[in-house]
Amino acid sequence: MNRARKFAPLGLLTCSLMALFATPALAQGADGESVGLLSMLAFSFVGGLILNLMPCVFPVLALKAFGFVRTAGEDKKDRLLHVGAYTVGIVGTMVGFAALIAGIRYSGGVVGWGFQFQHAPFIVFMCALLFLFALNLLGVFEISMPGVQTGVAEEQGLGHSVFEGFLAVVLATPCSAPFVGTAVGFALTQGLVEIFLIFAVLGLGLAAPFAALALIPGLAEKLPRPGNWMLRLKELLSFALLGTMVWMLWVLGGAHGSDDVIRTLILMLCLGLIAWSFGHWQRSAMGVKGFGATLVFSLAALWAGQGQVPEVAAESSGTAVNAEKATKGEAISWVKFDPAGVQAELKKGNPVFVDFTADWCITCKVNERTIIETPEVISVMNELNVLTMKGDYTKPDDVITATLQEYGKGGVPMYLVYSPKNPKRAEVLPEVFTKALLTDALKKAAN
Repeated sequence: MNRARKFAPLGLLTCSLMALFATPALAQGADGESVGLLSMLAFSFVGGLILNLMPCVFPVLALKAFGFVRTAGEDKKDRLLHVGAYTVGIVGTMVGFAALIAGIRYSGGVVGWGFQFQHAPFIVFMCALLFLFALNLLGVFEISMPGVQTGVAEEQGLGHSVFEGFLAVVLATPCSAPFVGTAVGFALTQGLVEIFLIFAVLGLGLAAPFAALALIPGLAEKLPRPGNWMLRLKELLSFALLGTMVWMLWVLGGAHGSDDVIRTLILMLCLGLIAWSFGHWQRSAMGVKGFGATLVFSLAALWAGQGQVPEVAAESSGTAVNAEKATKGEAISWVKFDPAGVQAELKKGNPVFVDFTADWCITCKVNERTIIETPEVISVMNELNVLTMKGDYTKPDDVITATLQEYGKGGVPMYLVYSPKNPKRAEVLPEVFTKALLTDALKKAAN
């Protein structure tokens, strides 16, 4: 039996199980309305599709497109194998996330979409992974093991496509596309079957565009022909990964302090030295003793460097929830989110706007800079005497988690507009909205 036939039963089994569980299932939504699981699965699939447009996933999608161009001239079966491996990597990682979330939930913990970016060790791990992957694309060293060949002059194996699927999921979690928060929020209020189904379908949506390239007749043939330009493109794409690493270092510094950033940079320096010597050893330009000596020196430098970094408290970032004084009426004075404070302000007759955000949430940052913190919106807020609160979810926060769950959301961003006329229930704005939609909601709440 060839490899293509091995992938077919797996796909048929997955689809059959999804159809078996999804067809009869109905569940209760956060508002008490009867919500079909099929509807949530559709939301999940569409949300996965939209995640492909998010900037978080761009570096991996670009690399996957690069790999697809490489296989454009190959047999259709080979393209299907790579897409199948990419899909397995995505869905498998999503199912792994679902298992982790379910385990934490049933052990008494509370987590949501993107929760792993709230923890410094994970961010450091991702920085190291992206850094080494970028060095590999630049040809500093080559990885060669069964099923995974990512060297400059070697063919990319199926293991590489699986890894790209894993990386796409991990980098997608800081972004919450439309429908994703609703679907994940619904899943977190249901049982194990619903959690695994929704995360698996979310992965299928994320993998769908490349599956379409492989399955739609003639579409792959329209891609550019392979050539020497691809080597330069691969090197260029490595800088997209390094840019993502820089962003993660910024998130790390804002949440945990500059000392953690310095420690991570020392780690990157030592990893770079090890990768460089490993590459020379691979090309027989350095003997085993030379590589061993470099490895020992790098580990010693890492140990010594980590011990010399002074402890520095985390600095307030642009999304800090400390109250700030508006300057010249051109900035928003944010107050830390507090449910009791919301109700106290509503009793005064003033509307309240709450922005649930995080430093690692790119969608949040885009909305803040292009919509919320703009002169038009700030002017309306000042005119209507709106109290602006910020729920910073950069680090774990039980109050924010409970509020997200109350409104059926699995993670940030979430935007609430409270009205004195209905203090018990806020209006929930979509993850992606416009200035007009926000100002209309504020005026409606005030009047």
